[in-house]
Amino acid sequence: MSFERANRIINNQKQNKMAKYIPMDLLKSLHGNVCGHSDIYFAERNGTRYTGRLCNRRSSPTTENEMAMRDKFTQAAKATSICLSDATERKTAIAGYKAQRKYKTLYGFVFAREYAKLG
Repeated sequence: MSFERANRIINNQKQNKMAKYIPMDLLKSLHGNVCGHSDIYFAERNGTRYTGRLCNRRSSPTTENEMAMRDKFTQAAKATSICLSDATERKTAIAGYKAQRKYKTLYGFVFAREYAKLG
C-alpha cells in the first residue's frame, strides 16, 4: 500500500467517512432470492440495498397449524385493504385510530382489528 493511500484511509477514518457501495444496474433491480434453490437474497430498507444469506434453512414441511395461521394472516390483510379502500369504512377506521394510542399506523390499527375478528 502506498503512503498516500494509507494517509487517505486514515483521514477518512478520522472524518468518520465510510465508503459507499454503488451496485451495478442489474443488482439495483433484484429483490428477494436470486433463484429458487439459492440462499442468497437482496433486500432494500430505507433506500439502502442489503444482501444476505439464509442460514439453517428449514428442513421440515409446514404444519397444519402454521398453514392455518398463514391463511388467517392473509385473510386479515385482504380485509384490511378492502376496509381502507371503501370510503365510509375508512372514515370510521380513521375515527377509531385517532381515539387510540397503541398503534402507530392506520394500517396496523385496522389490521389488528380485522385479525381479532377472525378469532
